[in-house]
Amino acid sequence: ISLTQAKPKRSVWSRFSSAAAEVKATMLLGARLRCVQLLEKQAPDPAEVAQALRRNQEMDLHSEDCGQALIAHAHRLKMQAEDTVVRDERLGSSHARRSRGGRVAALQPATEVLETVAPEVGGCQPGLLERAQGRLQAAQEKEQKIGLRCRCGPITRLITLEKGVRLNDVRALVAQRFQRPEDGLVLTLVDGQSSMALTEEEQWRRVLKAKPFGPIELEVPKPPRVASGSGAAAAKKKRGKVSLAGLAASTHSQVNRLGATTRSESWADDLGNAAAAARFQQQRLGSLR
Repeated sequence: ISLTQAKPKRSVWSRFSSAAAEVKATMLLGARLRCVQLLEKQAPDPAEVAQALRRNQEMDLHSEDCGQALIAHAHRLKMQAEDTVVRDERLGSSHARRSRGGRVAALQPATEVLETVAPEVGGCQPGLLERAQGRLQAAQEKEQKIGLRCRCGPITRLITLEKGVRLNDVRALVAQRFQRPEDGLVLTLVDGQSSMALTEEEQWRRVLKAKPFGPIELEVPKPPRVASGSGAAAAKKKRGKVSLAGLAASTHSQVNRLGATTRSESWADDLGNAAAAARFQQQRLGSLR
């Protein structure tokens, strides 16, 4: 009898393992497609390029054609950013007159590339990042604008604001840059070792009074993860027989959802979520017998 009962468990577990392997294969395909998408953009988001480079490293895609092409593209972006900063140092305001949007429009993306992409491909020239940051801040001050440095986990984005902007407008712009819903988004001011959640307009006014041109450091909360055990309560309430095919299909759907929606920095985390889902379904199978 024990041997008869053991066979379905091994069969179900093999299906779970197969689902996890499919998640990994899907994620590899997604990473390759992401490389192609970034390569097709003439001016890709530096944070997205840095994220793709890190993920390629974790998934051992740097040796593939798509990985090599993205590395070469990142080197080109870095060299263009270095040239922009050096040209601004040499030409100054005369360069600004020839640049669409002024010096800030030219220096901000260059600084962002040097800060986010360059470290993934060997770094930039010594001291160049600090010089770029200083020149960007000086340009923002001259143009009467406010500089933000927003971080969400490993992602950093630079934002330039007009003077007199309200907190609600700041929240909306940050949400747009990080592709997040504005509702419920709470920004945290980071000042050295201290931090403060910005929830009132008066707080933001005090920040602007202390740093009228920035740089203002803001922490953006990470997006919530999908709860892997969200179906546990419903499973306990549901009575009756459940087929092995139904369990396998349920787990396959859950694993795919986890792999598609979790925004973890490492693909190993996603596979861990898939394994956790598989273990949950195995325990569920045992409790129904």
